[in-house]
Amino acid sequence: MEVDGGLGFGWSHALAQRLVVSGDSVVWTDHENRRTEFVLPSAARPAITNSLAEAAIYLGELPDELVLAQASRFYHFRDGVLVAISDAYDNRLRVFRDRSGRVERLDNGVGRSLLLRYELGRIVAVDYQVHRAKGHEPFEWVTEQKVVSYAYDDLGRLVSATNAVGESEVYRYDEQHVIFERGLAGGASFFWEWDRAGKASRCVRHWASFSQMDTRYAWGDDGRVTVHNADGSREVYVHDNRARLVQHIDPDGAEHFKSYDDKGRLTVEQDPLGAVTGVSVRRRRTLGGAVSGGR
Repeated sequence: MEVDGGLGFGWSHALAQRLVVSGDSVVWTDHENRRTEFVLPSAARPAITNSLAEAAIYLGELPDELVLAQASRFYHFRDGVLVAISDAYDNRLRVFRDRSGRVERLDNGVGRSLLLRYELGRIVAVDYQVHRAKGHEPFEWVTEQKVVSYAYDDLGRLVSATNAVGESEVYRYDEQHVIFERGLAGGASFFWEWDRAGKASRCVRHWASFSQMDTRYAWGDDGRVTVHNADGSREVYVHDNRARLVQHIDPDGAEHFKSYDDKGRLTVEQDPLGAVTGVSVRRRRTLGGAVSGGR
């Protein structure tokens, strides 16, 4: 709730990412405000993996460039700022910013882009633009279509998002400015009930305007969360004191376990039949392949 990435507090978008270098480590904060720490890559160790996050970071082609690889995407940072996104085929989206450092344009390099428009520090619209010229006039960006527009209340909270054909989602908040309702254009609504406030807030019920969805969450002080589903089934998730999942109990009672080493890396998984699988080597190889295939 304390982060405003241009869509009001509590909301984010895929370009709201950053890197912070501190000494011999670098912290990646993704668009969901999750923090992942790596050893800072160097000439001696140009690529570093984090198996728990299933991500890797390595030195880029430019002297001040770091590239983060995750889920077949490569995020290029310079001085901690996201400047491009690419894939294994070298398709690349370049991120351009205004004088305030806000994301202004996402450009595919072949005459197509998305322009972010702001009012009072908030994103109010995203336009699809084409780079073209009329006759012998200079090339310029021309808006072809408004992809989405956003509206805010007097408190700066996002209250609606409208797509290119005029369909709108609406959002409502409680007195603590935490979302409690999302209404879709088709008429369905989703609701949340919360316990506590601020960073300590946690969902205790999530339901919808249709009867098939109604989930309740019982939070224990020992890191255990019991999920009660609408069909009467129950699941249990257990996390350690570092918020890592260590046990999952399925609705049928089957138990899954995970173990980590002293550096927080996932090392062992055990399935309900008792089969134990070492995962760190396998995932390091997968991430290593992603790094070698990256651009």
